[in-house]
Amino acid sequence: MPAYNAEDYVSFAIASILGQSFTDFELIVVDDGSTDSTAAIVANFDDTRIRYAQTRGRTGPGGARNVGLGLARGTYVAFLDADDLAYPKRLATQYAYMEAQPKTALLGAGCDVIDSAGTVLATFTEPSGTASVRLRMLFDNVISTSLAFARRDVLLDAGPFDGSFTVGEDHELWGRIASRFPIARLPGVLGAYREHGTGTYRAGSADADAVRATVVRRVIESCLGVDVSPGTAMVLGSASRSSDYTLEDSVTALALLQVLPLSPVWLWADGRAEQRAMTRVLIDKTVGVVYREPRLHKEALRSVAGALRDARLRGAWDCATLRLLVRLALAPGRGSQRGAPLTACGPAGSEVAGTRGKS
Repeated sequence: MPAYNAEDYVSFAIASILGQSFTDFELIVVDDGSTDSTAAIVANFDDTRIRYAQTRGRTGPGGARNVGLGLARGTYVAFLDADDLAYPKRLATQYAYMEAQPKTALLGAGCDVIDSAGTVLATFTEPSGTASVRLRMLFDNVISTSLAFARRDVLLDAGPFDGSFTVGEDHELWGRIASRFPIARLPGVLGAYREHGTGTYRAGSADADAVRATVVRRVIESCLGVDVSPGTAMVLGSASRSSDYTLEDSVTALALLQVLPLSPVWLWADGRAEQRAMTRVLIDKTVGVVYREPRLHKEALRSVAGALRDARLRGAWDCATLRLLVRLALAPGRGSQRGAPLTACGPAGSEVAGTRGKS
C-alpha cells in the first residue's frame, strides 16, 4: 500500500484489509515522503501484521510499490492504494483462484467507483477471462492496481515498476507480464476505486496522453515485437483523449488489428469461449479506430469480415459478435468527430477510463 499524504483515507484502506475473511497476510504500508499525519494514523493500528516502511524522499507510486515488493515475503502480492478499498472477500477469492490456476501470473477483478464519501458512482465488471484480458492489455490497462493480485516471483522477475512514468507504470508492468504469462480478471466486484479531487497519485499532467502512448508502444512491442508510432499508440489506446495522430497512424492501427487473428497471439485462447471473447475485443478496438477516423469505415468492415471468414475464427460468431458488428456498421454516424473520447463508444460495462489508476 503506497501512501502519500493520505490522512483522509488511509485508515479506511487499512481497515478494509484488516477486515478480510482471509487472515494470513502481511500489510506493508510504504509512506512515500508524506508531510501530513499519515504515519501517525498507521501507527494507531495495533496489529502485528502491519509493517510500516518509508521511502528515501518522494519516489512516486511505482517507486513506493517497488520498496514494498522488496520487503514482501509471501507467495502472492496484492496491491491497494491508500485511498481505495478492498471488500471483505477480496483476498480469499483471488487466493483461491490463483491456487487453482497455477499458470496464471496476474489477476484482477471487477470494481466499484466511489466518491470521497464512499458513494458508489459506477461499477465495472468487464472484461473477464484469460486470453481476452491478455489481448486487451495490449491497448488498455484493464487491471486496476488496487485489485491486482500477482505471484511474487513473477513480479520480481518481470519488474520493477518503471518509476520514470508519471502515469501508466502499472499498465507497463502488467504488459511485460502479459507478454510471457496468462493473466486474468474475475468478473465479481472485489473492491472500490476512489475518485476524488485531492488524490495525490492522480494523472493530471499536460503530457499524460504522450506518456500513455509511450506505455502502449512498450506493451505492444513487448507482446508482439512490433514498434508503432506514438500517434498509432494513441489511436489504439483507449485511455488517450488526444487528437495528435494522422490518417497514416489510424491506417497502421487498423492494419495491426487486422493481422492479430493470424498471429501467435490467437494461440492464447484455450477454447472456443475465449476465442469468441478475443474476437469481441478485436472488433471493439476496430470500432474505436473508426470513431477516431471515420474515413476508414469501409476498410474496417472489410478487414473484420475477412478475419471472420478465416478458418481459425469460424467458431467466433455469437450474438455479442453480431452486436459489435452492427455497432461497427453504424459507427461513423454517431460521435465521429476527430479526437472524441473513446469512453463514448466503449461497450456497456467495459472499462476504458475506470482502471487508469491514480498514478
